[in-house]
Amino acid sequence: VVPKPAAQTSGGQTAEDCSGQATRGSVDTTALEGLRGLAALHVAGGHYAASFLGADLAPVASMSLFYLLSGFVVTLGYAKPAETASGLASDSFSTKRFLRNRFARLYPSYLLFNTLGLITMLAHGVIQPGSPGSPSPRNLMVSFAMAVFRVNVWLYPLNAWIADPLTSLLQPPDGVSWTIQTMAPFYLFFPVLLPWLRSVRNARSAIVGLYWLQLVIFIAVYTTGVAVVENFLWGFWVARSWPLGRLPIF
Repeated sequence: VVPKPAAQTSGGQTAEDCSGQATRGSVDTTALEGLRGLAALHVAGGHYAASFLGADLAPVASMSLFYLLSGFVVTLGYAKPAETASGLASDSFSTKRFLRNRFARLYPSYLLFNTLGLITMLAHGVIQPGSPGSPSPRNLMVSFAMAVFRVNVWLYPLNAWIADPLTSLLQPPDGVSWTIQTMAPFYLFFPVLLPWLRSVRNARSAIVGLYWLQLVIFIAVYTTGVAVVENFLWGFWVARSWPLGRLPIF
């Protein structure tokens, strides 16, 4: 399931250069980073096309690829130091350092843009009170507080009592940053899951099993979301953003 890294990449680039971590890998990840960049551009372009051109470029199709590549690149940088015979992190792998580095790479910009999103949406509500798609100031403040702790996407299906859950609490003020919330648990589980994954003997069966696992979780979460909230769009959003449903992809 997880390739074993060696000394250095074929192009002189280490996994440290790609993942921001202190480990050398055996694969030049430049192409993978480029592919991940294209996936990100597709997602961003899809949002703009829908807003300004009325065109649906299906940006959601690239999210799974982005998560898959993110998990693979991070694994290249950490597979070797995280591996020990006992299945625990070795002395050369610091879980605290790993989590601290991930936090430093993602959280500051995440918090900044959610703060800007909150200010923008509050201003929008003041300028156009009651306009379609504008949640109440109360819900916005609650959404922001939840965004600080990155728990908006964990609400399934507990926010069924909210009249408009899609625009209120399911998403953070900076709506597209739900992806950061979804990815955060990946990094929390990574130091624990990696040694176990490296012990899997039948990689093909494991990959197929993980594929079916994420599909079953998606269908189950979506079905439950629609049944509880009776809202197709909300059920779809919950199913695509719930972290445990995305974890097998990562």
